[in-house]
Amino acid sequence: MRAITEARLQQAKAALQAGLAKQNEAQTNVSLTRATGAANVQQAGGDACDRLRSEVESSRAGAASSAEPGESGRVGSFNCASKPRAGSRPGAGGGSRSDAR
Repeated sequence: MRAITEARLQQAKAALQAGLAKQNEAQTNVSLTRATGAANVQQAGGDACDRLRSEVESSRAGAASSAEPGESGRVGSFNCASKPRAGSRPGAGGGSRSDAR
């Protein structure tokens, strides 16, 4: 009888260890998914920022070439220094624009 109880105890311990291993694997997968998502958001923010910076520079060049004598031709400024935080919605926040002269 004692041998059967010992065998069941060993089976229960093995099942517990297997369950803990699966839980650890699942937690690792969640962490990797979050890190990948955050990296994708950050990369998307950087790509959008580069595109917008290029558009602003093109606008400035066009304005400068068509400016009247004595005008600065300044179109405004664009700042991509504040990129979206990881976990924030894509398209929310990002850069800032001011028309200070």
